[in-house]
Amino acid sequence: MENVLHGIYGRSLGRNKLKTLEENMAAIRPLEKHLNCTLEEVIKKIKTSRDFDYYFIARILGCSTAENLYRKASCVTHIEEIAVPTLFLSSLNDPIITYHAQTKKSI
Repeated sequence: MENVLHGIYGRSLGRNKLKTLEENMAAIRPLEKHLNCTLEEVIKKIKTSRDFDYYFIARILGCSTAENLYRKASCVTHIEEIAVPTLFLSSLNDPIITYHAQTKKSI
Protein backbone atom coordinates (compact mmCIF):
# COMPACT_ATOMS: atom_id res chain seq x y z
CA MET A 1 0.00 0.00 0.00
CA GLU A 2 2.82 2.40 0.88
CA ASN A 3 4.37 2.15 -2.63
CA VAL A 4 0.97 2.66 -4.29
CA LEU A 5 0.27 5.74 -2.19
CA HIS A 6 3.75 7.11 -2.82
CA GLY A 7 3.30 6.51 -6.57
CA ILE A 8 -0.03 8.34 -6.66
CA TYR A 9 1.35 11.13 -4.49
CA GLY A 10 4.50 11.41 -6.63
CA ARG A 11 2.53 11.71 -9.87
CA SER A 12 0.07 14.23 -8.42
CA LEU A 13 2.78 16.38 -6.87
CA GLY A 14 4.79 16.12 -10.10
CA ARG A 15 1.83 17.45 -12.11
CA ASN A 16 1.45 20.36 -9.68
CA LYS A 17 5.16 21.22 -9.84
CA LEU A 18 5.07 20.96 -13.64
CA LYS A 19 2.05 23.29 -13.83
CA THR A 20 3.88 25.86 -11.70
CA LEU A 21 6.95 25.54 -13.93
CA GLU A 22 4.90 26.05 -17.09
CA GLU A 23 3.08 29.05 -15.61
CA ASN A 24 6.39 30.74 -14.77
CA MET A 25 8.47 29.93 -17.85
CA ALA A 26 9.56 33.54 -18.47
CA ALA A 27 10.87 33.99 -14.93
CA ILE A 28 12.52 30.55 -14.90
CA ARG A 29 14.11 30.80 -18.37
CA PRO A 30 17.44 32.23 -17.03
CA LEU A 31 17.95 28.98 -15.07
CA GLU A 32 17.92 26.99 -18.31
CA LYS A 33 21.72 27.37 -18.61
CA HIS A 34 22.11 24.89 -15.71
CA LEU A 35 19.97 22.20 -17.34
CA ASN A 36 22.06 21.18 -20.38
CA CYS A 37 18.83 21.25 -22.39
CA THR A 38 15.81 23.48 -22.94
CA LEU A 39 12.98 23.91 -20.46
CA GLU A 40 10.66 22.40 -23.07
CA GLU A 41 12.80 19.23 -23.13
CA VAL A 42 12.73 19.07 -19.33
CA ILE A 43 8.95 19.47 -19.30
CA LYS A 44 8.56 16.47 -21.64
CA LYS A 45 10.56 14.29 -19.20
CA ILE A 46 8.67 15.16 -16.01
CA LYS A 47 6.03 12.63 -14.96
CA THR A 48 6.53 12.51 -11.16
CA SER A 49 7.77 14.68 -8.33
CA ARG A 50 11.09 12.79 -8.37
CA ASP A 51 11.43 13.50 -12.10
CA PHE A 52 10.91 17.20 -11.41
CA ASP A 53 13.52 17.13 -8.66
CA TYR A 54 16.01 15.25 -10.86
CA TYR A 55 15.58 17.00 -14.21
CA PHE A 56 15.06 20.49 -12.82
CA ILE A 57 15.93 21.19 -9.16
CA ALA A 58 18.95 18.87 -8.79
CA ARG A 59 20.59 20.15 -11.95
CA ILE A 60 20.10 23.79 -10.99
CA LEU A 61 21.65 23.12 -7.57
CA GLY A 62 24.51 21.05 -8.99
CA CYS A 63 23.40 17.67 -7.64
CA SER A 64 24.01 14.59 -9.76
CA THR A 65 20.82 12.74 -8.74
CA ALA A 66 17.52 13.34 -6.97
CA GLU A 67 18.79 11.19 -4.10
CA ASN A 68 21.89 13.41 -3.83
CA LEU A 69 19.59 16.45 -3.72
CA TYR A 70 17.43 14.89 -0.99
CA ARG A 71 20.50 13.98 1.07
CA LYS A 72 21.93 17.49 0.68
CA ALA A 73 18.61 19.13 1.68
CA SER A 74 17.78 16.73 4.51
CA CYS A 75 17.73 17.76 8.14
CA VAL A 76 19.18 14.33 9.01
CA THR A 77 22.68 15.77 8.72
CA HIS A 78 21.84 18.19 11.55
CA ILE A 79 20.03 15.82 13.95
CA GLU A 80 23.20 15.03 15.87
CA GLU A 81 23.44 18.73 16.75
CA ILE A 82 20.18 18.60 18.73
CA ALA A 83 21.18 18.86 22.38
CA VAL A 84 17.81 18.28 24.09
CA PRO A 85 15.42 15.32 23.94
CA THR A 86 13.21 15.80 20.87
CA LEU A 87 10.06 14.09 19.68
CA PHE A 88 9.31 14.03 15.95
CA LEU A 89 5.75 13.24 14.91
CA SER A 90 4.41 12.03 11.59
CA SER A 91 1.13 10.50 10.54
CA LEU A 92 0.63 6.84 9.69
CA ASN A 93 -0.37 7.72 6.13
CA ASP A 94 2.37 10.26 5.37
CA PRO A 95 3.75 9.21 1.96
CA ILE A 96 7.11 10.93 2.52
CA ILE A 97 8.03 10.27 6.14
CA THR A 98 7.17 6.77 7.29
CA TYR A 99 5.87 5.95 10.74
CA HIS A 100 8.79 3.68 11.66
CA ALA A 101 10.66 4.83 14.74
CA GLN A 102 14.19 6.04 14.24
CA THR A 103 16.77 6.40 16.96
CA LYS A 104 19.62 8.87 16.89
CA LYS A 105 22.04 5.96 16.40
CA SER A 106 20.10 4.57 13.40
CA ILE A 107 20.19 7.90 11.58
